[in-house]
Amino acid sequence: MLTNHIDDTHAGEHDDDQDDAFDPGFDDTPTDASEALPRALFENSVTLGELDRCRTEDSLCLVVEVPSAEWAVPVGRHLRNCMRSWGYECIREAPTRGKIEAESQVDKARRALASGRRLFGVSPSPDMHLPRAMLVGADLRVTLRQPDGRVVAAAIRWVTGEDPGDVADELVAGIDYDALLSCIRKSSTAAQCIDRLERARANRNTSAADEGVTGVEDLEGYGADAMEWATGLVEDVQAFRRGEIAFEEIPQSARAVILEGPPGTGKTSLARSLAKSLGMPLIATSVASWFTGSTGYLDAVLKEIDNVFSQARAVASSLLNSSAFCASRRSADQRA
Repeated sequence: MLTNHIDDTHAGEHDDDQDDAFDPGFDDTPTDASEALPRALFENSVTLGELDRCRTEDSLCLVVEVPSAEWAVPVGRHLRNCMRSWGYECIREAPTRGKIEAESQVDKARRALASGRRLFGVSPSPDMHLPRAMLVGADLRVTLRQPDGRVVAAAIRWVTGEDPGDVADELVAGIDYDALLSCIRKSSTAAQCIDRLERARANRNTSAADEGVTGVEDLEGYGADAMEWATGLVEDVQAFRRGEIAFEEIPQSARAVILEGPPGTGKTSLARSLAKSLGMPLIATSVASWFTGSTGYLDAVLKEIDNVFSQARAVASSLLNSSAFCASRRSADQRA
């Protein structure tokens, strides 16, 4: 599956005369990156009017969608500590396990709404993870994207007390929350934080760049259907990068396919070659990894799946290779 980052005009809506260097003007400065990153991300994703509602409005129901599961608790902590008091909160990294617990959360959300209290919910997939009463009753819904250069620059400025200047979006693309925490440290200079970010970006696993991987144009032994699809997708993506077509003009049937064939026919090898020709990171996953990387319970498995797609979105444009998921079906004749 091919994913692409599409800018959301809601993110960072501010007055035209606002300084390009993001600074929401907090009375208290975050002490470390664990406070600075979620605060900068939230403040850079809402309008000033929405921020005022979060801080002052009575009987507010706020729903926040975070970029990935690892952001849920930090953003929830920010809302709890930096806003007016809340009567109820629901922070969900994955679906609630167990019918009794789920019903309890639903009942709490209903009672909080009925009593006119302030409440918020935070999740990477609110429609799947949060109580329906909270979704239906939401007065304000905020979507947080992966942090860009502006957000990271604000966090560095708060933590180090130094201005890092403009931070390129490309520098922080695909760097997850834990890596950002390790790069932005107290008692460091802004330059040292930038240097760590550059090393983290250089060390990011992009298997498409592995030496010895052959591009699709040099592959042999695959069926005509598979090669026609792969070479056609490469041509379409190159046309998109040249500005000749919009990303949406690449057919959905080309962006999401199933490659069928017994083990050993080269399905994964084709994905690696395609990623190399596209110049994109290859995100590989499987049903086995969802279970071995978790406790095996449904909520933990779903969290693993969410994390995979969050990772793909974080480094978009990217190629997602999964043995268990596909948005559309197209057979590709394979032979060794």
